[in-house]
Amino acid sequence: MIGKQYPKLNKTYSLIENGVETVEAVRKSIQNLLDDKEQPKDEPQVAGVNLSPHFAALALMAFANSWKVSENPDLHATALQYIDRVQEMKKDFTSSEHGYYLIGNACCASAFGDEIFLTEAKESADCILSVMSPEGVIPSEHNEAPIGKNLVDTVYTQNWCTLGLHAIWKLTGDISYRDAYERSAKLLAKIQDQSPAPHLNGCWRGMYDMEHDTWGGGDLFEGGENSIYSGWTNAPISFTFAMDILNISLLPG
Repeated sequence: MIGKQYPKLNKTYSLIENGVETVEAVRKSIQNLLDDKEQPKDEPQVAGVNLSPHFAALALMAFANSWKVSENPDLHATALQYIDRVQEMKKDFTSSEHGYYLIGNACCASAFGDEIFLTEAKESADCILSVMSPEGVIPSEHNEAPIGKNLVDTVYTQNWCTLGLHAIWKLTGDISYRDAYERSAKLLAKIQDQSPAPHLNGCWRGMYDMEHDTWGGGDLFEGGENSIYSGWTNAPISFTFAMDILNISLLPG
């Protein structure tokens, strides 16, 4: 994506070529998981709940963007196989997992055009809307962060769902998705850290407690008020705001 946006950088660093190569390596790892094969011993091992949208749906986002350059049919085939495989898991998805799944499917719907990707994206978006509060809070449900309807989880939930809602709005033009995105975005803008401490000012910490109107809610594993991630939290929130201002989206161009 960076290579397409900035041709000079692409010329210097071969970003598109290296991106396509990297995405194909990711695709092979996902395909091995789908085929219940072990990862080759001479390749880096994949760790975690591997077919969870937390990992694999973000890989689908990469597949969609890579396909727009390479038109590698394997990217499309693996994405479709993942959607088929994940159906048995979907009934237990948290709001966090729906956020990731929404992002991957919205990008695939834009790139590949299959109706199944759009259907899956809208289903996840609707699940997010069904639990969102009038203030825009998407309840914290991820098992690595404190759980509660009054807690804004910006490590696993509110950040990624906001990005997904922006993408599905831009994909469909549906006013209900636009309104949900705007409620979430306004909430995130409202809670942006105003602390004078230079390492906190302007950031989003990992969790905000709406009941006490402050950053808080506790800590658990990698999620919670003291988890402050430049990449996993602040980057997706910031570039969603930037895309909105620039009238662009995450969807493959």
